Amino acid sequence: MNKKIKSTILGATAGALLLTGSTYALWSDSGSVGAGTITNGNLDVTSVSAGVWQDVSGTTPVAISDLSAFRMVPGDKIEGTYTLSADLQGDNMVADLAVKDGNAIATVNGVNFSVKVFNADTGDDLGSANGASVRFRSVENDNANAATLPTLDESGTYTVKVTAEMPDTIENRDHVLAETDLGDLKVSLDQVRL
Repeated sequence: MNKKIKSTILGATAGALLLTGSTYALWSDSGSVGAGTITNGNLDVTSVSAGVWQDVSGTTPVAISDLSAFRMVPGDKIEGTYTLSADLQGDNMVADLAVKDGNAIATVNGVNFSVKVFNADTGDDLGSANGASVRFRSVENDNANAATLPTLDESGTYTVKVTAEMPDTIENRDHVLAETDLGDLKVSLDQVRL
């Protein structure tokens, strides 16, 4: 082979080696740091029983066997009681429990809604809201910004009372024969960040 060709091949090879940085090797090593396992939390709500409604307008509650047949008038107050199991787990878990028919219900057709949540085992009142949601934290969440919130524990059973009240201040046939369809009423548990 010609000297010029050998020099060109040798120069091109050396240039390629320099460009790729593979002219020599450096040592490397790695080791395990024992990082541990991450376990995700949980958010779950399940209906335990169908709702039971009663008219609580007077001094003695009266069972409502067919809610769709009940005709509210100004001054009436009815209450639906639902039992559910709920589970919140997570070191930063905070969630809103709400009664919804798509959105949190507040006032529909002149009827004001409110929600109360009780521990089904102890009867303790865990919180209430007028037409909105009740905020809870998980048992594991001991962050200062959530410390005043009531807890929902991992295996708890809860009673949710939905109150529908038509104020006696409604006048002039307002909301006469209006229907408030609660057929799609749901209890939801939605995580929030504080």
